[in-house]
Amino acid sequence: MPDIDRRQAGRLVAIWVLISLALLACSGQPGVVEGTVTQAADDEPLAQAEIVVYELQTVRGGNQLDVFQKGPALLREPVTEDGSYNLSLEPGSYIIQVWSGDAPQGDRLVEVKAGRKVQVDFEVTSPAP
Repeated sequence: MPDIDRRQAGRLVAIWVLISLALLACSGQPGVVEGTVTQAADDEPLAQAEIVVYELQTVRGGNQLDVFQKGPALLREPVTEDGSYNLSLEPGSYIIQVWSGDAPQGDRLVEVKAGRKVQVDFEVTSPAP
């Protein structure tokens, strides 16, 4: 095994400390879910839509299988005029649903990770009148 002088050892320790601090800083960060909502017929933005975020709950199922269900709504946000949305969420599993008028138009299961972005686009086939 090669000998390491004190200066090299100091550099290795400094690098290890910096990497550890970077990992620690990322662990407390929220993640981002962003996307667009468009109409299937013409690919135009659906500005009157709303994004609803639901908690994902685990329910013990039969035969030792876990069953997942939509929990309570955590957040409701209208999309912007250009049909886009941007949500900051704590790391975890969510159901992201798009609503148009009084009806849900689609949903996705999303895993949010600290400091990461997830793109979730929706194409709505029947916008509200």
